[in-house]
Order: sequence, then structure tokens, then C-alpha cells
Amino acid sequence: MDEIKKSNKIKEIKNKRKSRYFHNSDIASSSVLSVGIMISITIILVLILSSYIFSSNIFEFENKNKNVKIDVISAKGGLVYDSPQVKFSKNIIILRHSGGPALNSENVEIVIEGFGNTYFGIPGQHGSHIVFGNITVHYKNISHLGKNESYKKKNKHINEGFWSIGETIVLSGNDSCPGTCKSSVEVLSPDVLKTSNNYGFESGKAVNLSVYENESGTRNLLTRKKVIIKSA
Repeated sequence: MDEIKKSNKIKEIKNKRKSRYFHNSDIASSSVLSVGIMISITIILVLILSSYIFSSNIFEFENKNKNVKIDVISAKGGLVYDSPQVKFSKNIIILRHSGGPALNSENVEIVIEGFGNTYFGIPGQHGSHIVFGNITVHYKNISHLGKNESYKKKNKHINEGFWSIGETIVLSGNDSCPGTCKSSVEVLSPDVLKTSNNYGFESGKAVNLSVYENESGTRNLLTRKKVIIKSA
């Protein structure tokens, strides 16, 4: 009788162990299944997001003309409150076309972003003043259109209509055309609605310089560089 009781007791213990084992296995399986579902959802979301990004304009500046090489030869400048004062005309950036096909000067855009100063209003008139802060300079083209005579003299070769290998472009803080002329150089500041389209960047600090080719409404990035402005 004792042997029977003992045998039954052993069976009972084994059954309990099996029950615990299968219970734990079920929990483990559920956990693995949950993780698998989460991973699948994550992958689906990534694929959807990737599809959205590549179908939108987020990558509209993708460099499709990798053969073009543009170098920054010089970048000097300063602000009007520097000692000695640095005028807009003394803010000069020189770029060189160092490789690749010639570029139509009317299709080349240049964007420069950084801390600097610009002018609000018409100099000498009531309410006009210097504005300091982050500014964006946008050259809508590098042709002679919408520029002053100084720009035309510094960049005579551009009058041919193309920017070719070995040629440089000289940008200055006062390149915009004067008076009622429609300037192709636009200077934007978040602090004012409209500027005089002149600019200067603080020496010792970096600016972001990007060059694009805008052809038939498609804007392709040719180069993007972080440039340190040296003292003029």
C-alpha cells in the first residue's frame, strides 16, 4: 500500500512539473510571438516612411551631377561693429569650378547661411538700421542679371553665359543691384520682412555654403561645404 501511495505521489509531482513546464513554454512562446509582431510592425513602418521620403521632395537636393567639383578658394569678412569696421563690400567669398562640365550661369544658385548682419530699409532713411543674427544669402543665379556693376567687373567671364573649369566666381556682400532694379541676390533675416540685400558674416565663425544647379525646375545639389570666415 505504501508503495502504491509513493508511486502515486511521484506521478503527481511529475504531472505538476509538466504542467509548469507547458505553462512556462506558453508564456515564452507568447513573449517571442509579441516580439516578432513588434519587429514586423516596425519593419512595415520603416518601409512606409522610406517610401514617403523618397516620393517627397526631402531629397530634391540629391547630387545627380557628381562630376562637378567646386572649391572654396577664399572666404573673408566681418561685421560693421568690428574694430576696425568691416563693410559689406569687404565680405568676399571666391569659388572655383575645378572639374566637370561647364555650368549655365543662369542655372547656378548659391545659398550661404550663418551669423552675420544685413541692412533693413534704405540706408539713410528714417527707420532703417543694421540687423544682426542668422541670415540666409540666396544668389538666384550667378549671371550678370540682377547684380551691380562691381559684380560684373569682377566676373567678366560669366557674361559668356557659362561657368567653366578653372574659372572663379567672386561673391561680395554688396552684389545686389541698386535702386528699383530687381536684385537676383536675396538676403533673408527672421527678424525683418525685407532687407537691402547686402550682407556680412562674422569672422571666425562657420557658414554653410551650398551650390545648386536649377535646370528645368529640378534643383540638384552640386556641393555643400562648411566654411570658416577669416578676418577681412
